[in-house]
Amino acid sequence: MNTLLEVRHLSKRFGSFDAVQDLSFTVYEGDVFGFLGQNGAGKSTTIRMLLSLVRPTSGTIRVFGKELSEAREEILLKTGAIIENPDLYPYLTGFENLRLFARLGRVDASRLVLMKKLEQVGLASRAHDAVRTYSQGMKQRLGIAVALVQDPLLVVLDEPTNGLDPQGIVDIRNLILRLNREEGKTFLVSSHLLSEVELIANRMLIIDKGRKIAEGAVRELIDPERVLLELETTDAAATVLFMQASRWSDALRPSTSDRLMLDISRDDVPRIAQTLVEQGIGIRSMKPVNSLEAYFLSLTNTTTHVATGRD
Repeated sequence: MNTLLEVRHLSKRFGSFDAVQDLSFTVYEGDVFGFLGQNGAGKSTTIRMLLSLVRPTSGTIRVFGKELSEAREEILLKTGAIIENPDLYPYLTGFENLRLFARLGRVDASRLVLMKKLEQVGLASRAHDAVRTYSQGMKQRLGIAVALVQDPLLVVLDEPTNGLDPQGIVDIRNLILRLNREEGKTFLVSSHLLSEVELIANRMLIIDKGRKIAEGAVRELIDPERVLLELETTDAAATVLFMQASRWSDALRPSTSDRLMLDISRDDVPRIAQTLVEQGIGIRSMKPVNSLEAYFLSLTNTTTHVATGRD
């Protein structure tokens, strides 16, 4: 696999606040790379550093095999991006916006090429309408067309479905997948919609409080043979004491309620149920979950637990 983006030991400090701390990850050619984290985790700061909008405190960013600090202009000409909502000119048409941004990016694109870009994002029929008449979803799709006008090798999208209705979210999801599969575009997609990232990403990075807590292939991180088990019993304290002394002690995950969270193999679910009953502990509910959201929450709850020092 060819490496398009390589980040090593990246940090950013604002005064006494560490927004990003010792962050390393890799994006390969052909990836749809999901970038996940809670609000304030450091995603936007990281993206701004990748686009040379914010200077890192330390660390290196290599894009297309070159140091960003040394080949900034060359790299940015091959990178398309939207940071949250695209900045468009509302009184210009979609076509006029795209033509203007092409010129700003030093792209000498013909009318046919620009219309092809609008067709790619499903806006050819509205090309000559003023952007102020567009829905939010249409504006997002036009923003993606702007990001694609330079025919970039890497497309960075920061919260591309922010503020969209369900149909708009589906449209953007399908657009990213189509551009990835049919056009071979590599995407780095930051989003708080975990279920959406699960549907489009082949690899992902999860950060919390500016630090990496997981990176890898989605299918490997979310192991179908394992499950995050939500367990509610008649005596939560006794259950915790028993589990801590059992062979499943390493499976315990911090929880903010009386329900226990266990990271276990699927085969262990009936064994745990039987063992608890034998110990005289009643089971009120057992709910296996296996999703990106469950995995994400199990990791971020764990890091919060460690940071606050709670038992």
